[in-house]
Amino acid sequence: MKKLLLAITAGMILMFAPGCPNISPFSPQSKQRIDKIEGGVEELETTQNSLVAELQRLRQENTIMAEKIDRLQQAQGNFINQNSGVNIGDGFVIGSVVIIAFGMFLVYHYRSEAIKHKEAGEILSQQVAMYDDQNLNDQIFMAAMNTNVEDKIYHMMVKSQGKIAAMMKNQVAG
Repeated sequence: MKKLLLAITAGMILMFAPGCPNISPFSPQSKQRIDKIEGGVEELETTQNSLVAELQRLRQENTIMAEKIDRLQQAQGNFINQNSGVNIGDGFVIGSVVIIAFGMFLVYHYRSEAIKHKEAGEILSQQVAMYDDQNLNDQIFMAAMNTNVEDKIYHMMVKSQGKIAAMMKNQVAG
């Protein structure tokens, strides 16, 4: 307890000792410091206000630039979408595919028919060649004369006669 009383007494003496700093908030030195701080705060507020004004100006410029860019993009889109020629739509593509498919079907049909007719002609020419009747051969050549298939019939008949002659030769030799 003695130590506590001694500490309190020493604190009181130091407090009232000469040369102690003036702690009063109204002292001239404190007032100067407060004025400096207030001046700094005012300076900071002024700087902050100027930065806010600059940011608002930049926002306005960005808004204006965004509107200009938007108008340019719309103009460019309108230019691209302009009718600059023949537009091919889905109907045209579907119609083209149908026409091509129909054409391929016709080609296939007539090609298979041509193959069938060629085989029938070869069978007939072989049968005529087997008869080996000169009068019948002349009749067939006369009927085919002055038509666009005259050369085909001639070649078919000669080919069939050659095959028949080769078969006969093989039978005689064998």
